[in-house]
Amino acid sequence: SAHHQNGVVERAIKSLTLISRTILLHAQRHWPEYITTMLWPFALLAAQDQMNQLTVNLDGTTPEMDFSETASATLRLRDCHTWVCPCYVLDSRVQTNP
Repeated sequence: SAHHQNGVVERAIKSLTLISRTILLHAQRHWPEYITTMLWPFALLAAQDQMNQLTVNLDGTTPEMDFSETASATLRLRDCHTWVCPCYVLDSRVQTNP
């Protein structure tokens, strides 16, 4: 096993897994009848998006800026909310039956 050669990648995978698990457990605690492990891929994507948007390196760039090689980018802070937040369900347009 040569996992010791990929320490940076292993740490990133561990962080993503822990954040995803925390997001999923938080949602499952509030809505146990609706949140199942079938939503794991969506929790993983939410964690990945948060890490790429909200992690700022020492030089002031985010991983997304480093990947796209841009000097600056606008942070989508208005999109940063709790995953499976009930604000989507409370929208009156969603609540009405057709």
